[in-house]
Amino acid sequence: MPRLRHVAVATAVLLLAACGPTAQERTTTSDEIALPHLGWADADGRRVTLPTEHYLQGHAPDVRPGRPVLVNFWASTCGPCRAEMPLLQHLADDGVAVVGVTRDRFDDYALRAIHKADVSYPNVQDADASWMDHFSGLVPISFIPSSVVIVDGKVTRVHIGPFHKLGDLDEVRALAPS
Repeated sequence: MPRLRHVAVATAVLLLAACGPTAQERTTTSDEIALPHLGWADADGRRVTLPTEHYLQGHAPDVRPGRPVLVNFWASTCGPCRAEMPLLQHLADDGVAVVGVTRDRFDDYALRAIHKADVSYPNVQDADASWMDHFSGLVPISFIPSSVVIVDGKVTRVHIGPFHKLGDLDEVRALAPS
């Protein structure tokens, strides 16, 4: 029985670690380990294009000039990722383009999470993080959930960590022309 308890604890630690940065991605200061800044931050304006393949549901949104696209990096094993999906659906229902990018290796796990959360915004699979790599220096590759806002093909804002309430998304709504 004690062995089973150790396995359960080890499994829980691994699942929690899946939603945060790895030791290699943390930056260190003189006497402590610093995590990435959580919440909204300015981005560097780098040019990116939305993914065009590996969509599990839907397809790349047709984005009009000046309109923001929120790209959300997530995985089915990440509880905070799954918890914020209904908030992102609400944003999509309000007319803001949302694209989910799952880091899941197996599409059936991602599809199960998508259907359980009842989201209809498009989701693309990026199991090897090749597309997410375009955001190196802005979004730590294994810190999910994380989101970027793209306007006119340029990354304008970054949000590290989960969205907890609809008000957390007001910054994206403010970028959308009325």
